[in-house]
Amino acid sequence: MTDIINIIINYFQLFFTAVLALYSIRLYQATSKYANLVEEQNKLVREQNENKRLVIKYNRLCKEMDNFVAILYSKRNDIHFFRVDHFYTKYHQTNDGDIREHYNPNYVEDFVSFWETIYRNRYLSQSKELNDLLHNYFATIETYKNLENNPQECEKHMHNILKRFNDHKKDLKPLIKNRYSGLCGEISDTEALLKIK
Repeated sequence: MTDIINIIINYFQLFFTAVLALYSIRLYQATSKYANLVEEQNKLVREQNENKRLVIKYNRLCKEMDNFVAILYSKRNDIHFFRVDHFYTKYHQTNDGDIREHYNPNYVEDFVSFWETIYRNRYLSQSKELNDLLHNYFATIETYKNLENNPQECEKHMHNILKRFNDHKKDLKPLIKNRYSGLCGEISDTEALLKIK
C-alpha cells in the first residue's frame, strides 16, 4: 500500500513539476514580451525626444535666420546701411564759420530701424565671430554718436572713427555671408531629418 501511495505521490509531483514548468515557460514568454514592449516604448520616447530637440533646433535656426541673419544679408551690399557718417547727424563748418546740422532724412529712419532690429536680435546669433564683430561695430557707432554733439571733437576724431568703422565693415560682410550660407545648410539638414518639404 505504501508503494501505491508513493507512486501516486510521485505522479502528483511529476504532474505539479510539469505544471510549474509550463507556468515558468509562460511567465518567461510574458516577461520577454513585456521587456520587448518596454524596449519599443523607450525607443519611441527617444525618437520623440530627438524629434522635439530637432524641432526646437529648427525653430531656433529659423528665428535666427528670419530675425537676424537674413536682415543683415539683405542689406550687406547697401552702402546706406554700412556708413556711419551717412546716417547720423553730420556737422560741418560753413563759409561764415557757423556750425550747422546736416541730416540725410531719407535714410536716417530706415537706418535706425534696421540697426535697432539687429541690436535687439543679436542674442539669436550662434556665431561668436559675428557677435564679436557686431559688438565692435556697435561700439564704433556709439563712439560716433557720443562725439556728434561736439562738432570740434567729432572732426578731430572722425578719420580714426571712420577707419575703425570701415575695418569692421570690411570684416562684417564676409561673416554675414558665411553665416547666411551656414545657416541655410543647417536649416536644410534639419528639415531633412524632420522630413519637412
